[in-house]
Amino acid sequence: MEVHVIEVDWSRYQERLRRIRQIVFVQEQQVPQALEWDGLDDDAIHFMAIDSAGRDVGCARLLPTGQIGRMAVQQNQRGQGIGSQLLEAAVAKAQALGMNDVFLHAQTHAVGFYRKGGFVESGDEFQEAGIPHRNMTRLLAIAAPGLHITPRPTYPEAVATQVSRQERHITLFDNEQDACRALLTGIGTARRELVLVSSLLEGPWFDQGALVEAVSDLARRAAATRVRILIQSSDLLVSRGHRVVELARRLSSKITVRLLAPDAEVPRGAFAAWDESGCWLLPDESEPAGALHVDDPVTARRLFQTFERLWSGSREDPELRILRL
Repeated sequence: MEVHVIEVDWSRYQERLRRIRQIVFVQEQQVPQALEWDGLDDDAIHFMAIDSAGRDVGCARLLPTGQIGRMAVQQNQRGQGIGSQLLEAAVAKAQALGMNDVFLHAQTHAVGFYRKGGFVESGDEFQEAGIPHRNMTRLLAIAAPGLHITPRPTYPEAVATQVSRQERHITLFDNEQDACRALLTGIGTARRELVLVSSLLEGPWFDQGALVEAVSDLARRAAATRVRILIQSSDLLVSRGHRVVELARRLSSKITVRLLAPDAEVPRGAFAAWDESGCWLLPDESEPAGALHVDDPVTARRLFQTFERLWSGSREDPELRILRL
């Protein structure tokens, strides 16, 4: 049976939305009433899944903060792609509103589902309403000014096509070895420019011989290639040494490391982007969980725009340019 997802107004549809959530969350999952009805619904954008017989089979909401939540599908309707339709409708709406990213609190058993939707985990597991959750985030493509974004179709076939397209172009990783491999793969595809933002260039993915070799190869590839890196502090890098910093000192005409402005709004985690075509994302630098986008020009361009804004307010640190023989 065909299912459609529509955006609905809380004031008109609240009884129907509340009925679904009461069944799924309060009755099935034993979520306390006080937590389920949190007073945020008036300000949220709501979505409802309705089948061809006119029955309400699922719902979701998008908060002004970019949080997607209250994802619920009636028990006898699960496993048919309705959750994916609801999720994509909320993501498409957030994109149309110009949000940079969306996030959600995923019940741990559903983490795999949200990964397929392009979300990656960050932070430790936590309890919410007595149920274990993980925080998950998805970066969004931002439209050019004046460009109207048409929400993606919400039919099951369209969702399946979108997921398969994501799987072809997005590689998720959740351990150090795969994180390093993904970063090296991305840098290996760069031809003209690489930008990187990291607080301290920490983690095994940044201070390793293979990475230095990959960056060095890129910098020497052509006269016009360049690598720019932004960090928050150079104290530890200078005092204990860092292979990328040493490489930048030796190839100072091609590789530049600068300090972020003290009042800069620094993105969470770390990211690398190249040639406005691909990117590597690490939402939380303390955890090796993220994603490699090998062919995502829109997200890469957005990251380049973020980088250029941060670069314009950055400053040089003489200590980063002194070559220690």
